[in-house]
Amino acid sequence: MEAEKPNKQIEMQAMLEATAPLILSMEAWFGQAYPYRKLDLIAVPDFTWAGMENASAISYREDFIFVNEQTTTKAYNDVVETHAHALAHQWLCNLVTPAW
Repeated sequence: MEAEKPNKQIEMQAMLEATAPLILSMEAWFGQAYPYRKLDLIAVPDFTWAGMENASAISYREDFIFVNEQTTTKAYNDVVETHAHALAHQWLCNLVTPAW
């Protein structure tokens, strides 16, 4: 019998729920609204880095964006910390990147 596959939509829910409060906090911290019209969070199955920040799109290695009932508190905190770091790039590095 084949093992049940994880529901990746459910595993991403915690990250989606953490995103809005993090953005609101950063908007207050930077004194500037989120600078883009959208934000895509992309889960990549085989990715070298924990995350890669691009303007309005952040790619993550799956284990840095998906959480489930087996995720430890430390691992969850690491995921949220990585996500906060990546979101901060939307204000910092991405706003000073050359247009080309």
